[in-house]
Amino acid sequence: MSIIDENVNDTRMVSAVDVNGNGRPYLVGTATLDDMFVWYEHPGDPSNRPWKRHITDTAPRPHHGY
Repeated sequence: MSIIDENVNDTRMVSAVDVNGNGRPYLVGTATLDDMFVWYEHPGDPSNRPWKRHITDTAPRPHHGY
């Protein structure tokens, strides 16, 4: 198990999804207390490179992202 992001409060939904069709799983999720819908870009070599955070929306208290 690896920590992707330690600074996210009250995660409600996390899913692994191939966002751009390149065959790599990306992480998509919501964080209720941080008011964000976010996805993390697969770094190619997750053991040596960090996952890049992309905040898609800052909706108040999101619960689900499907």
